[in-house]
Order: sequence, then structure tokens, then C-alpha cells
Amino acid sequence: MWLRTDTYKTKHPDVDELFELQYLQQKKITTVFDNKAFYGDHTSFPGEYLLYYLPLRFMGLMDKPAVITTDPPSVSGIDKNGFLRLASVKIDLFVISFWLLYLICKNMTGWGSILALMMYGFNYQLVYHAFEIRPYSVLPVLAIVNLFLAMRQWKWWGDAVHAFVIFFTCIYHAYGVLIAFLPLFFIPMERHPRALFMIPFALLAWIYYASYNTFGMIPNVVQSQVDPFQFMPKQFFMENLIKQLSGGSLIFYAVVPLLVWSFIKGLNREEWKFFILLIAFPLLAIFAVDIKTHYWIHPRQYVWVIPFFAVFCGKMVDRIVKDQKIN
Repeated sequence: MWLRTDTYKTKHPDVDELFELQYLQQKKITTVFDNKAFYGDHTSFPGEYLLYYLPLRFMGLMDKPAVITTDPPSVSGIDKNGFLRLASVKIDLFVISFWLLYLICKNMTGWGSILALMMYGFNYQLVYHAFEIRPYSVLPVLAIVNLFLAMRQWKWWGDAVHAFVIFFTCIYHAYGVLIAFLPLFFIPMERHPRALFMIPFALLAWIYYASYNTFGMIPNVVQSQVDPFQFMPKQFFMENLIKQLSGGSLIFYAVVPLLVWSFIKGLNREEWKFFILLIAFPLLAIFAVDIKTHYWIHPRQYVWVIPFFAVFCGKMVDRIVKDQKIN
């Protein structure tokens, strides 16, 4: 919490956040039904607006918007304390996500949960984006919540909550469809028939908001001039990728031998399923779209994969502990 709060105070808001706030405070609640009304990376999803609506309303920014310019950046009508009040919704979500990740680890790992929670708590990308006025602050939270809800056995009320979370995830961001649907592969068999009812409405809502532009199919005017590997150079790509997923050099040097040992030793069927569906597939999908559309391959795009990677590394720690006990 200290790392996230201090980073938010010292490094935010940036120009993109000011640009988003400029849009959010000018919209009416009825515009959530307009698939081209909101600023957002890739396309126009209303999730951020729904999260900030009440804080913006209570702070009076809906009636008297802050005056914001982005070139050069300047703000009047809201100060640093005001931005911290806005961040309260993201702070609450982070606390909930950390607790739910602990429960996931408790169910899936033993001693490995220590590494998993450390990776989630100290990962630089997660710390940097945690409370910002951008979707990347909430994507890891949605990933954790969807996996938590998918893995457990629920009665009707639990399925209703899960259905709502899936729907909200799909209207939150372009990656929402992956974040919501990939964990469904881990639903208990008894819930499969009920799970089918969760998908169509959420998918249709995602298609509606995603249809605003052609991101993912062709480059737009700005993206066509961007080198996808500007932030992730080709010659150091795998090293940078694992560093970003791990969260920094210290954990990186612990994670690399752990992964090498695990893959040499061989994963079991469930471990392969977890790795392929929740880590490898979404990363490859993001990279493929970025290369095709000439968009940056940037760590912020896959911040939501980091909690899954952390859990996977925790599971690998438990394999070592288990092997040592057998020997």
C-alpha cells in the first residue's frame, strides 16, 4: 500500500490520465449506452466511467468540471488531495484483489503463496499503475476476481455475482473478453451448464463496445507510425518479458531458475493447462495484435497476466517442496 500510494503521489497524474478525466467528468450517465462516447485505450468502453461516476459526483466535478489542458499539462479545480480521493475506488479494489489472491493461493499452493503474493505486491508495473485513472489499474483486479469466482463451487447467488462480474469485465476494456472467459476453463464440472448462460450477453456487450473502431484489425493513423518493439527490443525480448512479469531484477533471478527447473522436470496436465490458457495464450494474442496493428508491445497491456504468472510460480515452488519431501 505504501509503495502504491507513494508512487501515485509522486508520478501521477500523467497526460493520459488527465485526458481521461477530461472526458469522464463531461459525460452523463445515459451515455454509457453510447459505444463511442468515452476515451479509452483501443476503443470506447464505459467501465472506467462507471467506477468513477459516484466519486466524481460526490466531489462536484460532474457539475463543475476541473479545467484541464494536456498540451501543456495543467489542471485547476482539483488538487493532489482531490486526485487521492478519486483514487479511493482503486485503493479499495486493490485491497480486495490482494485478499482474493491470497485465497486463490491458499487453494492452489502452499509455501509458494509467499512468492506469489510478493510478486503481486512488489511488481513495479502493478505498483505504477495501481491507482491511476486508466483501465490498467483495474485489469489485474478483474483477472483475480474472475479466476477466484471461476474456480469455486457456488450456489445460485454466487453464479449471479459471477455473471455480473463477467459482464462488467467485458464492458470494461478490449481485453475484458479474455480476462472474463479464459478463467471459465477452470470452472468445476457441475457449473458448466450454468456457465453457458453467462457468456452470450457479456459477449454481445463486448462486441457492441468493441465495434467503435478497427483496433486489432488494421492500424490507425497514429499507430501505423509506431515500432511495436520500441519498449521491448527484439534482442532482449524474453529477458524483458520475464522481468516485467516477475516484477524486477531481484525476483527475476529467483524466478528464472525456478521456471527452467520446472519445465525440465515436466509439468503435469493441470499445470500445462494453467500455463497455456492464462499466461502463454493471452501474451501471444496481445503480441500478435500489436505486431499486426503496429502498436507498442508494452508491459501495461499485459499487467493482468502478472497475477496468473505469480500463482504459476507459486505452484512451481510447491513442486520443489513436494519433491524434497518425497526424496
